[in-house]
Amino acid sequence: MARATDKKSFGVSGITLVETVISAALLVVVVVGVVALCAQTMNIAHRMEDEYRTASIAKSRIEDGRSYIELNGFDALTNESYGETDTRLDSNGVPDINGGFYRSTTVTTNFNENQRLTKIEVSASYSILGKKSPHTISISSILVKMT
Repeated sequence: MARATDKKSFGVSGITLVETVISAALLVVVVVGVVALCAQTMNIAHRMEDEYRTASIAKSRIEDGRSYIELNGFDALTNESYGETDTRLDSNGVPDINGGFYRSTTVTTNFNENQRLTKIEVSASYSILGKKSPHTISISSILVKMT
């Protein structure tokens, strides 16, 4: 009758504690890498969303300038009546003192010394951790007075 501690059982290979610790360490390194990659991807996605909204805010301001002309006449659109500097906005482009977006608008009448041309230039940016981002999106449009 063979005993449970037969000499043949001592030759069976198995996983040692050192191998287990090394495997666990490698697993931790892989998991940490995947989590860091996911965090970076989410950060980039958030930034791209902010840049898209910033571009939409700038484009909307140009369109609003065109509407302003339709309502008030071409000559009513001036830097004094429509210009702005670092107006804070919410994500929908509505003025909000606590908004996360900034917009500046400059109107140049008599553009290139031509009384029929007016240039609207809009610069917009978003905030990162409460501070204005150095990433600025600028859009401009030259409007022609039709006579």
